Amino acid sequence: MLNRFRLALALAMAGSFISSAGPAGAEWHTELQFDPIRAYGHGIAVDLAGNEIVFTPEKVTRFQQHYLDRAWQRLQSDSNADHSSTRALLEGMLSEDGLSVERSRYWLLAWMITVGYADDPASQMRLHLRNGLLDRIASPNSTSQDLSSRTQKFLDEQGVETSPGTNSGGADYIAECAAAGVPIPPDWGGAGWTDQGLLDPNFVGGDATVYTYESAAPRGGCIALPRVYGDPSNIGLLGIICLGQDTSKACFWDNEDVPVGAVVPISDFVGGADLNPPNWNGGICSDCHAGENPWVVHPGSSLANWGNKMPVDWHEPLVHPSWPQNPGPSLLLESVSGDPDGQACLSCHSSGYAGRFPRVSTELPGYCRTVLQNASRETMPNASDPALALPLPAAGTSGYGYRSHAEALEAACSAPPEDGVLVPGGLGNDPTEVSRPIILGPLYACAQAIQVRGAVRNAEIRIYIDGGLSAVATSLDPDGEIISVPPLVVGQVVEATQFFDGAES
Repeated sequence: MLNRFRLALALAMAGSFISSAGPAGAEWHTELQFDPIRAYGHGIAVDLAGNEIVFTPEKVTRFQQHYLDRAWQRLQSDSNADHSSTRALLEGMLSEDGLSVERSRYWLLAWMITVGYADDPASQMRLHLRNGLLDRIASPNSTSQDLSSRTQKFLDEQGVETSPGTNSGGADYIAECAAAGVPIPPDWGGAGWTDQGLLDPNFVGGDATVYTYESAAPRGGCIALPRVYGDPSNIGLLGIICLGQDTSKACFWDNEDVPVGAVVPISDFVGGADLNPPNWNGGICSDCHAGENPWVVHPGSSLANWGNKMPVDWHEPLVHPSWPQNPGPSLLLESVSGDPDGQACLSCHSSGYAGRFPRVSTELPGYCRTVLQNASRETMPNASDPALALPLPAAGTSGYGYRSHAEALEAACSAPPEDGVLVPGGLGNDPTEVSRPIILGPLYACAQAIQVRGAVRNAEIRIYIDGGLSAVATSLDPDGEIISVPPLVVGQVVEATQFFDGAES
């Protein structure tokens, strides 16, 4: 298959542009010239020549120092802040905490990357990835618990992520959620809750009703889902999920056998780490509740008018560290054509609207089987014509784009979680088949470089412009290879293929 981006609009801008959507891609291209780890994905790191890196303690130290020097150079170029004093303060804290030299380098670099590359998310993401890789090699048994509460608070205030998940329950969990900017729900059965009606469609069983609580400070709210199983006087299961929109944090509580009409304070619910089996057997909440926001919303349901509240960033569940930490967002569908439906699923599932998809894999069986599989056959993109309802639409017909996206997501659900860079495309199970890479848009008239993602390492990337072979390059980085092309002209069709082991995609 070929991936096409048609330059159909009027001249966008003059000059040379990289198609990775703005200056972030260009900045990473600059960083890459100095990067000792040319690419990292599928658990393998490669050097500038495309050879796998065999790590030694000396090499880890050298690489950590390289990234520290690069990040510090960037921070020093900022004349508006006294980063030297902050660095000295943080180094003193890490020393007092008794961390190893390697572990101290990790946290120091995590701070430098977070602050120094705040305006360049592409470079920030890739540098965090490399920092984490080196830390796992140098300090495989270390966790954020190595930090004192003073150092952890300092790093949190600097924007550094120090503690994915929570080990708190009970009153401590309620206090942690409040401190994280998550609204704390009022007493169940009391004032503040609004009955939104029966849940329909209902994939959770029982007679389920939707209740909502809205909070102005902190901004966000909660959804409660009381479910009745047979006995109308008893709520068999009662789950509550709350979201802080400005902090993007979400908290989870559960309860069972609650008498209808009873008033129950949130302190009598089970929440946070206490939900982890064997303490509680209500299920792993973040297995199903994944994506841009923590709720599962279907078009036309009683959740649709309220549950589309979105956090400012990808939502982070405050759940037990062993639970899924909402992996994502996914880039998978960028490599799957939506033709003839335009963006297909991506026309709605974007940040700020219906929300982006999580990075599905065998890590999220609940989301894959309960949410995605049911939706693809019953509700999405609409109940009258679901993506995978039989008969399946044929290639080139209306609905085929939705089918392609749904099938790609379900296929990813059967794959193990990726460790590192998410790489769309690559080789399938059939060695005679080569999947297509993707061209990252938008493309601009007069651009002299494009970025291609998803080619396997050492494959030959071929760029065609209006059907003619215009550029050839070797893929060393599956996450993105920048390739020089002749200046682009409005209306041209740019296509990318990969040639590997005698076969072209």
